[in-house]
Amino acid sequence: MRLHNVPWRRALEIILRASGYAYREDPGVIRVDTAENLDKQDYDLPVSSKIYRLEFADPNRMLDKITAMLSPKGKAHVDVRTNSIVVTEVAPVHDRVEQLVRLLDTPTPQVEIMVRVVDMDAQITKSLGIDWTLQGLESRILRADVNVNPQPQVAGFGVFNIGTVPSLAQISATLQMLEESGKAQTISAPRVSAIDNEEAKILGGQRFGIPSLDISGNTVIQFYEVGTKLEVVPHINSLEEITMEIRAEVSELDRASALAGRPIITTSEAESKVLVKDANTVVIGGFIRRRESKTTRGIPILKSIPILGALFRESTTSIEDRELLIFITPTIIRS
Repeated sequence: MRLHNVPWRRALEIILRASGYAYREDPGVIRVDTAENLDKQDYDLPVSSKIYRLEFADPNRMLDKITAMLSPKGKAHVDVRTNSIVVTEVAPVHDRVEQLVRLLDTPTPQVEIMVRVVDMDAQITKSLGIDWTLQGLESRILRADVNVNPQPQVAGFGVFNIGTVPSLAQISATLQMLEESGKAQTISAPRVSAIDNEEAKILGGQRFGIPSLDISGNTVIQFYEVGTKLEVVPHINSLEEITMEIRAEVSELDRASALAGRPIITTSEAESKVLVKDANTVVIGGFIRRRESKTTRGIPILKSIPILGALFRESTTSIEDRELLIFITPTIIRS
């Protein structure tokens, strides 16, 4: 083998690898043998204990990765108080563990997730300028009698749309104008910070309890959550784009059934994975509900007369389709 202008250590590695050998450098000595025999020699060395204090990583999650590198005589355990991992091993394995900790114990990026839930007239959503890039995502609409049937029965299907807008600020003025005219209403606007690749949960609504009997006949309170529930897992790539795994659930309590003692919850769910640029907005639409309202107009006093009052009053019924739009804006937090 002929090598030119190659450092001796690099030349040694090339020659040994070509011959199926490896080497280990001890103080003042370089041992050459097969990789298997070198590992066996490592196991014969004396053990020592070292404390690896972590600044950013979770020691319980790091423990599995370190344990996989240990020799048969090695041990590792977590010290929760100091956020450290104590490793008892031979020196060559300590070197590998130290390198692993240096690579993995790094700051984890965070994402601030801002959510705005808006209820508006279903006919107006087309005027907001939303780019509906993904359409026709089917999701079942569940209608569950929670007091009788623990497994909700499927009543129908809804179609959900996933869209994007470059910035929520671009349509904020339109939303404000619609709110002032009574055609839209912001139900909630929470925000939460999530670590990269970790799930964030957002719930805007109410929690109520229903008394029921357990197997022993004792009265217990079973709690249910009604409102808008979001579960978002952000993933940041090298281009500072964010892939979001989104699961949205919108549930509504039927007031009449609640007053009758048999509450019925209508639940709609949507689940999708969307790639969005930093600080851009994802819109989830398709949560459409139909509202029916009755109004009575007539001559005061006369319209309240039994039987004859029908001649002096007029009743009208109006039906309005309301759509719930969920705006999700992820922003990478920079220190």
